[in-house]
Amino acid sequence: MTELTKPVSRRVHVSGKGDFVVTLSKHGVSLRKARKRKSVTLSYDQLALRALEQGGWMLNAKEWAAPLATLGRLARLRTTSR
Repeated sequence: MTELTKPVSRRVHVSGKGDFVVTLSKHGVSLRKARKRKSVTLSYDQLALRALEQGGWMLNAKEWAAPLATLGRLARLRTTSR
């Protein structure tokens, strides 16, 4: 594992959508359209929460309140698709 000591940015091409710049920093993940200045940022808690929601994970209130801590327990949890 590599420790994040400074922000890391990469250009990503999304088919049909264009080029984007994704930046990982200590604050979270930022996304912006290539050649544009304004970006949107998700904290790591928000990112984990959205990923759990999109994945259809069935969690209790305590697990929803701490999405990053919940990621370590996914093997024991169920999704709505199972």
